[in-house]
Amino acid sequence: MEMKCVYQGERIIEIEKERAKGDKDKISYIEDIIRNKLGDKANCRFDAINEKGFCIFHDPDYWREHADEIKNEFLKELKKGENFFVGYHLPTIAFPKDIKIEQDLHMEFTKIHGELDVSEIRFDRNVSFDGAEFDKASSFVRAEFYGDVSFYGARFNGDVSFYGARFNGDVSFYGARFNGNVQFHKAIFMRSGQSENRRTEVRVSFYGANFRGDVSFDEAKFNEASSFVRAEFYGDVSFYGAEFNKRATFDDSFFSKGVSFRDVKFPKAASNLKDKDTDYISFRRVNFKISTKIVFDNCNMERVSFIHTNISRITFRNIKWGKDFRIFDEELLLLKLNNDDKDLTYDKDLTYDNVLTVYRNLRDNYDNNMRYEESGKFFINEMKLKRITMKLSIEKFVMFVYEKLALYGESYVRPLLAIIAIMMISFIIRLYIINQFNLDTIVDELIKSTDIFFTNRVDIDNITVIERLTSIPLFGMLIVALRRKLERRVRR
Repeated sequence: MEMKCVYQGERIIEIEKERAKGDKDKISYIEDIIRNKLGDKANCRFDAINEKGFCIFHDPDYWREHADEIKNEFLKELKKGENFFVGYHLPTIAFPKDIKIEQDLHMEFTKIHGELDVSEIRFDRNVSFDGAEFDKASSFVRAEFYGDVSFYGARFNGDVSFYGARFNGDVSFYGARFNGNVQFHKAIFMRSGQSENRRTEVRVSFYGANFRGDVSFDEAKFNEASSFVRAEFYGDVSFYGAEFNKRATFDDSFFSKGVSFRDVKFPKAASNLKDKDTDYISFRRVNFKISTKIVFDNCNMERVSFIHTNISRITFRNIKWGKDFRIFDEELLLLKLNNDDKDLTYDKDLTYDNVLTVYRNLRDNYDNNMRYEESGKFFINEMKLKRITMKLSIEKFVMFVYEKLALYGESYVRPLLAIIAIMMISFIIRLYIINQFNLDTIVDELIKSTDIFFTNRVDIDNITVIERLTSIPLFGMLIVALRRKLERRVRR
């Protein structure tokens, strides 16, 4: 009587844990996948071929000398409509271009020891490569996935390409590890249905993914919410021309080398302020190891958050910030403070001090690159935020006056115009009081008003006192603004 392959029940967990020895992350989720996701469906349906009790697919060495047999038998099973290939050991496999994958495909813990080529293959249902291992290059070029796709905890030891691939369902690379170069050039992440929730659910997940080589997401299109939370990138990363139409989260991610966000399309500002917390790009607590190699070029940054991320030395070129260089973190903070969005009350990162720090980092960045005009705009918004969040007080009133008269020392034109305006008003009032409008009187009064502002002349009339009192702070504002302008020119 022939015996069934030993790849059954609890023995599956033992086998997979033994093979994953040394990979603690993988060991941690083997039981969950086998017991809770697959259950009895993971059991092998083939007979054993040797004393070890394995079938041709589960024997870890049989494929070495019988590569053609394994390949042909696997493809035959696939064409028959079989859909469970859990824990198989496969050689180089290329799916025939005319094959139709109309069933769910389960390849959890499959070990592909050679190359895998599923280019231009259409998968009509869900596909799972959870815990799978790809020892050499893998090609998913222009593959089409119409169901959900999961590479949870997969290990890619060679280069992998998803060039032009199309994902129409949920996508997960949660905990996947990429040891070679990775390409998602022109990949499209698009879910056919719309979520009924106002909150955007994550549909594309690279949570905790580990990329050891260079990665390209050039011209990739993310039409659903995506997560790169805790992802680690150890090579160069490029998002050239990528498009994010929904929320994307890079929180707690790590970039070891250069990153390019050139010509990336981020979500634009919404017309309704209360909807702005739904779709935005979050770079909170991101660790850019070599910040001078991080480039944002020709991007719309109206809805990007940088809380707890050091952006003082990264490169910003051709950037469109919010109106008057107002950052999105400030808008979120004001929504939270005004209780316009209950969900934001649980956002512990969104504090007054943290938002001010983002403004200071941006000022430092632009000052370092001698872009003083833009830096000044960030400073103005920083001071405005301080004033807005103050309680009613004399200090708040003084800051309001300082903003209107000198933009917190960033404008020398405003105090200069204020000085001229007060001189002219005083001059007109004096003419009206003395009621003499001949040329000599006009000249004398004009000289008098000017003299009061620019000399220590003391007079006892009320108009003179008012002029002198207003001239002191206005001249102070003018000097501060001019000093800043001159210092910046000297630095250049």
